[in-house]
Amino acid sequence: MASIIKVNEYKDFGNNAIMTSDGAGNVTINAAALKNTPRFLALKSNAADQTISDATGTLITFDTEIIDTDNAFASNTFTVPAGEGGTYMIGAGANIGAGTYSQLDQSIIYLVKNGTITSNYGGAFQSNPIYHSNLSYTDVQVLSAGDTLVVWAYANVNSGSGHVSGNSDLRRETYFYGYKLLT
Repeated sequence: MASIIKVNEYKDFGNNAIMTSDGAGNVTINAAALKNTPRFLALKSNAADQTISDATGTLITFDTEIIDTDNAFASNTFTVPAGEGGTYMIGAGANIGAGTYSQLDQSIIYLVKNGTITSNYGGAFQSNPIYHSNLSYTDVQVLSAGDTLVVWAYANVNSGSGHVSGNSDLRRETYFYGYKLLT
């Protein structure tokens, strides 16, 4: 035999609403610890292709915010808000390419925390140069209030300079996201 409990609000012992329901199946989480916030997602738009100097780490610019729950993403930088230190899932991706009539020998994307590289992902193609590489990574970071995160790109091309491509309507190639994990 099964039992059904019907409620429209769950409260804690301090009479604070943890969860509410509108009776139509729409649930609102009221407890901050259950919301996976702060969270952000920023993109480089299609019109924002970025030239990067050959064999030089360069800050990737993101011109479109899709999600920014705590207004913690600005000027290509995520800053952990006061009181929101903890464990975060962080991810980034970039389409790095060589210039016209050039080949890409190596490409890397870096996560930079407070001015120091904390993780990176890339590839070397010297024996088989290519024209573009799509790089992406995810990483778990323990962050404190005030910590800052940015993403850098590196391209080593056989002539000229490299570039980071923006996103088209159909593809998400250059992006930066993060969210606090429930712990």
